[in-house]
Amino acid sequence: TGEANQGNYIVTFVAGTMTINAAPVPDGPIIIPDGPVQPDIIPDNPTPRTDPEPPTQPETETETETIPEPPTPKGDTGATWALLNLILSILAVIMAIIMIIAFAMGKKEEEDDENSPRKRNALKFLGLVPAAAAVILFILTQNLAGKMIIVDKWTIPTAVITAIGIVLAIVIKNKPKKQENEETEA
Repeated sequence: TGEANQGNYIVTFVAGTMTINAAPVPDGPIIIPDGPVQPDIIPDNPTPRTDPEPPTQPETETETETIPEPPTPKGDTGATWALLNLILSILAVIMAIIMIIAFAMGKKEEEDDENSPRKRNALKFLGLVPAAAAVILFILTQNLAGKMIIVDKWTIPTAVITAIGIVLAIVIKNKPKKQENEETEA
């Protein structure tokens, strides 16, 4: 019906050689109509056209152009992430969770013991800071879409932050024991 619909075609790329031949030159003059072009009306049962002699095509030179195969895209973008940084960040978060659980259990023990004064120590929540810092540092500096390596330039800062979290956990855990020993001695 004269209209081409894109859905009617399947285009497949095949690497190889493409040959382009020149169009045949007509024998007579080319007539270009002045007005609008009327479409050919094709009857329902067209009669086959019989030409006495098929037109001959003049011999033309053919040019051969080789189309190179496109390069294969490389998946290596140079991005990396360090496994040790992930482990250290997880360790800092685990230490913070342990400190929060210990604080919650300590509060329950203080509530059960009527003789013990209720102490709210903001230092116990200070253990969340290294955990948050380790997680934020990991998110900002590591590209999980890249290759995994063991260490990178951010491993030492992550290790320092995790060590601070561990030291805080130890200091906070031992501080109430020292206070209990001092109260017992007094």
